[in-house]
Amino acid sequence: MKSYKDLDIYKESKQLAIEVHKLSLMLPKFELYEEGAQIRRSSKAITSLICEGYGRGRYKGEFIKYLVMHMPNVRKQWFTWSFCLKRILLLTKASICL
Repeated sequence: MKSYKDLDIYKESKQLAIEVHKLSLMLPKFELYEEGAQIRRSSKAITSLICEGYGRGRYKGEFIKYLVMHMPNVRKQWFTWSFCLKRILLLTKASICL
């Protein structure tokens, strides 16, 4: 493994960040700038943690320790993303019913 870019988890987190970013732009205007901005920032956080952790440790064990240490951040991001997705789904259903 030459780079963090070779890691499957990096590739998947980057793709997920792009999708979450797109979804956040579907929020209603009153949430777009406040909650939407937070979601867009947090969507990049997991990918950034992978990059930073890879750069800090030369050894696989150190890299894994760094990622495990930041699991609470990942859980927080997941909650934020799932909330955003549910909100968008509810708004979409509501607009279809109108």
